[in-house]
Amino acid sequence: MTNIYSIMGLVSTVFVLLPVLLVIILKMTGHRNFIALLLYYTSACIYNVFTLKYITVSANTTYYFGLINNLLDVPLMLFFLNYFSTSVKMKKAINWFIPVYILFEVVVVLSKGLTQDTITIIAGPGLVVIMCLALHFFLQQTKRAIRSSKANGKALIAAAIIFAYGCYIFLYLMFYVFKTHMEDGKINPQSLADTYLLYYVGTILSSAILCAGVIIESKRVKQLFEMKVTRKELSAIYSGEKKATPFRAALLDFDTDFIKSNTYPH
Repeated sequence: MTNIYSIMGLVSTVFVLLPVLLVIILKMTGHRNFIALLLYYTSACIYNVFTLKYITVSANTTYYFGLINNLLDVPLMLFFLNYFSTSVKMKKAINWFIPVYILFEVVVVLSKGLTQDTITIIAGPGLVVIMCLALHFFLQQTKRAIRSSKANGKALIAAAIIFAYGCYIFLYLMFYVFKTHMEDGKINPQSLADTYLLYYVGTILSSAILCAGVIIESKRVKQLFEMKVTRKELSAIYSGEKKATPFRAALLDFDTDFIKSNTYPH
């Protein structure tokens, strides 16, 4: 059984690393929300490396890095989820909520210290918020995907986040609330190993779905960038002609907010 846990841990680490590599290779860092996704998975990958002892560090280092990783989880994911916002009002609401949640984390840490009990208080509300937002965006993007193929990537990414956070909520209840890994005040190694195994499986599946979504979304983003370049070239050519306006019609089926605000590189 030990081999199963080790193998699944290794596979999980590889799959956690894949989104990081894809965001870099596909040059999605041109959009700042994807930088948050990159940091999110980089942190998760480092934690996997520490817990699986691929790099030997002290138990305290692993413990506190795990706690910090949990504190970063919700703010980073909230920042990434803002990529799915289709209205200025929603974007402002999420941008307002992120510092409020960080302040909430700081207040709890200062009052109770950096412990598992602190994470229990902080993580619960954050997981619920992420799950609700991901579900909202999934339904929204799925409706768009039915009408056209533009939203397929976003729908897959949102589905991956829903799956991942569904697993995390279940693990949160098991580990932090009900403490199923504890038996007579002591850690039950088998139960703890089973908890990690579930985490590994959930991470592998959600990362695979997310990677597929990122690949599809990168193609759409490249198209949008090319349209932006074309628009500038046409604008330069026809800047003195009133008849240039029909060329704008070609852009109406694309995400104009993205075209206006992003600098996606070749």
